[in-house]
Amino acid sequence: QTRPLRASPPARPSCHAQFQYMQEMAIANREASDFITMDDQAKVPFGDPNTMVSTGERGKVSLVPKETTLAALDHDMTRASITPSVIFKIEVPDSIDKSFYRGKVTVFVNDAVFQSSSPFRHGAALCKVLLNPKPILFKFTDGGVDQRNTLESVKIAAVCVFKELNLDMLIMCRCAPGQSYTNPCERCMSVLNLSLQNVALA
Repeated sequence: QTRPLRASPPARPSCHAQFQYMQEMAIANREASDFITMDDQAKVPFGDPNTMVSTGERGKVSLVPKETTLAALDHDMTRASITPSVIFKIEVPDSIDKSFYRGKVTVFVNDAVFQSSSPFRHGAALCKVLLNPKPILFKFTDGGVDQRNTLESVKIAAVCVFKELNLDMLIMCRCAPGQSYTNPCERCMSVLNLSLQNVALA
């Protein structure tokens, strides 16, 4: 995979330090902490009934049996799409030099029109995933409009999650603009993308 272009905003060092402080605090309170990272994957197009739409890009090679005809509408010819929303519950290690990329991945598949991403939808999904929540919740996300901690709607949704899960402490942090690759949840995306390569959906 070609390494994508990455911006270097002024906030990058401080955001990186914040994430490291979160990790260290989660380790210090390991028995009483849940560590969650969240992100939405790109929209996946699908066609009308009996009208298959390809998820592949034009000009990309597809693997199909010789006796099969590869026929599907182009991805530009769609009226609807689905958005996989990913929640990664990290198994907090016992030291900072161990991996923060182990845990349980949960994927919610949402209709992009009738189930659009919002802070309250993410909060409800988070409450479904944390069936037996611990007193402290660490949440790390990117800076999208449905996850940006400075927005009032995100703050209100966080208060709802705090009360619903009966938490003692909720710590939220986000990556710097253009640095979403630092979100551990992004590591899951490459695996999820494998199932969406060169398929046609209706």
